[in-house]
Amino acid sequence: MIFGGIQRLSTIDFPGVLSCVVFTRGCDLDCFYCHNRALISGQSEDDLSEEEVLAFLNKRVGKLSGVVVSGGEPTLWPELPEFLKKVRKRGFQIKLDSNGQRPAVLRALWEEGLFDYAAIDVKALPKDYAAVCGAPGFPQEAVSTLMALGAPFEVRTTLYPGLTLDALKELFKLLPNMPRWRLNFFRMPQVYKAWDERRMHAPALTRGKIDEAKEQLLKLQSGLTY
Repeated sequence: MIFGGIQRLSTIDFPGVLSCVVFTRGCDLDCFYCHNRALISGQSEDDLSEEEVLAFLNKRVGKLSGVVVSGGEPTLWPELPEFLKKVRKRGFQIKLDSNGQRPAVLRALWEEGLFDYAAIDVKALPKDYAAVCGAPGFPQEAVSTLMALGAPFEVRTTLYPGLTLDALKELFKLLPNMPRWRLNFFRMPQVYKAWDERRMHAPALTRGKIDEAKEQLLKLQSGLTY
């Protein structure tokens, strides 16, 4: 596996677990607001090999409790199960971040005991996925799979420019009550496509707007957090 970077310490990415975050290369979506655009495709001289990542983890045994595997999209890598087994052998808890486009991979990984917690990105209404994410898709099956398996997980939505409060409410209605639905407020990425300039500056939902609508939103998804 090839990794685009490591966040050496995180207290927020893995609920209740002091962890690091490793970022895999490659993604099957191309969200216009992506903050990890450099990971979508290609390579960099700063990339890390699996051996380098494992060497880093060896030094963190006993200091960190968890490893978050993010991306990019980790489930695209056929080598992911073997990598997770190596992380497991070092005694770490594992959180997997995914866009949910490969539910069969999630099922196989859970059944092998290769992650403890997952975060599934619910990015937009199904009708908007192609425009927002560069490809059609909606992680309904991934969410249903994790629920059926009894796997601990959360869903996440970035409040991208152009997403309205009404659309967010509709999004909440598409899934059953989630154990945790985390909203991420939009931050302007350092790099984006030139033709997305206009929509990058479209209105985005703010904390104030969400606070005003919180009571309504909690009636739709009681696990709302932000």
